[in-house]
Amino acid sequence: MNENSLGIDDDYFYELIELIDGCEVNLLDLEKRYDDTSVKEINRILHSLKGNCGMLSLFDLESIFHRIENEFLAQSEQKSFRVDLFLNAIDILKIYVHNPTKEKISEILALFETQKAPSKGVEESAMAESVEVGSTFLNVFHLDDDEDVLEAMRFHLSSFDCDVKSFLSHDKMKERILKGDIPDLFIIDYKMPLISGTQVITALNGILPRIPKILLSGYVNKDIVVEAVNKGAIGVLEKPVDNFSLGRVLRRVRDFKYQNIITRDVYSLCMKYERLSSEQIREALGEIKSLISKRN
Repeated sequence: MNENSLGIDDDYFYELIELIDGCEVNLLDLEKRYDDTSVKEINRILHSLKGNCGMLSLFDLESIFHRIENEFLAQSEQKSFRVDLFLNAIDILKIYVHNPTKEKISEILALFETQKAPSKGVEESAMAESVEVGSTFLNVFHLDDDEDVLEAMRFHLSSFDCDVKSFLSHDKMKERILKGDIPDLFIIDYKMPLISGTQVITALNGILPRIPKILLSGYVNKDIVVEAVNKGAIGVLEKPVDNFSLGRVLRRVRDFKYQNIITRDVYSLCMKYERLSSEQIREALGEIKSLISKRN
């Protein structure tokens, strides 16, 4: 009897999930740097997913993978990828395979409906360049009382186009912030001698609420995760950190950075128009944030 959500044999069901996971791993590699091997493997997996879904009469999924494959092939020809686009589709697909609904299919199709050929205007060309693979550099502050952990994290982050500033004490990190050096991400150790990681995050939220914070712990359980999220962390990583988990979290941080850049630039643009009141500017920003939120 078929008990999985797609109503197919379990062997096929778990093979489908394995292929989707494999596609995600290769996309994360491609996000770090362009590599022909990753591109070929993603093409192979997407083609297999499309064919398998057709064979299993999963026609909605077959149509989706056909759309994703075509878009990936089109971007392959340019050797410039919107990796975030495909990763967002993968995230939705993972939900869909466990709870298949028409709404999730529509969400994925909506992602790709926005991929129209841009005009050659200067502003649009600049925007296209900003989303190429590995184009979003991250400035990271890492606070930990263990020098070995600081060194290991610096090594991991170096492969993700990150510049890392390491701190053994929260006072040293505070001094750097007061000098005007603001990072794109804080990574904070959970257990330190003089102060807890969640206390540091609470203090940071008071002055830099829009900068993402990640908690790092040698042991992660439900209570730590709940505490971290309640204090405003966007995620919890367990030591020793693996590149796959780190890559997923950094993708979210880059999304935050994109949104912050867009908000800043749109606000500056609005301020150029004297006839717009402050209230109208706030309204415009609210609508734009809503659009960005729906797309992500």
